[in-house]
Amino acid sequence: MSAREGPSIVAPVAMRLPPPLPNRRRSDGACRARAVGVVAGVYLLAGLIVTLAVVVVDPGVRAATASEVVLGADGAPLASVLAHLASFEGGEARVAEDIPDKVSGPLVGEAAVLIGLLVDAHRLTLYREGRTLWFDREGRTVVDFVPLDRPVIVRALEALAAPVAPGGTVQVEASGRGLVLSGTRAYVRTSLARIALATGVAVEPDTPRGRDTRVPLPGLARAVSAVGGEALAERIVLVSSSPPRFVQLDDGTRLEIGATLVDGRRLRAIERERLVFENEGVAWELAFR
Repeated sequence: MSAREGPSIVAPVAMRLPPPLPNRRRSDGACRARAVGVVAGVYLLAGLIVTLAVVVVDPGVRAATASEVVLGADGAPLASVLAHLASFEGGEARVAEDIPDKVSGPLVGEAAVLIGLLVDAHRLTLYREGRTLWFDREGRTVVDFVPLDRPVIVRALEALAAPVAPGGTVQVEASGRGLVLSGTRAYVRTSLARIALATGVAVEPDTPRGRDTRVPLPGLARAVSAVGGEALAERIVLVSSSPPRFVQLDDGTRLEIGATLVDGRRLRAIERERLVFENEGVAWELAFR
């Protein structure tokens, strides 16, 4: 028998088929997707309700979300306005004494934006040093005398010589008691930092009277028995109806919530257009013009 006619040595191979799939309706997938969507929507709605409830119930949350400053000025000193705006941003303002400008009218907006607008409107320069904001008249030369011992003067001059900082000059005081820095606020403050770094002495300028007086801004101290109610309206120059709320009078006196007038009326609320006082359960309102 030839190989072509002999029996086949190739056996048939049995094919193994996968198990049959369960009979699913086409609508099953859509139903499950809808179910997942409903559950997710319920959780989202619950979270939104809880958030709204916290915001409505807790006034502190509402206050934290309000970033606008609301000021009403009627002849208020520019230094006082800049003081409040700087403190609102968590900083401290130093305003040169030769800036007697006044501010009149409402100021509403972000504190940093309002500071920039006031700087432009009153032709000031602003120098930021950490949390301190220095305000000077545009083009003004700042002169500071820095008292130093003679050996320290040499090291200070070496530190200021390389590289030379732009914007001012330095010279030894006539009697050799220290250095005189003259120039822009940025130059003076940068030079002080370089002197401190080179000498290890934390120097602070001893400003001659009438040359460069900086005004540290007062805090919002509680004023008790400050003024009478009848003349109060005519003396108000600045009102802040956003935290920290206060009222400033023409002599610099500041009234906070809880301040008491000489007639016994206690300041209960400071609003955008009025003050609310109370005495023995009787309310008294003072509207702003």
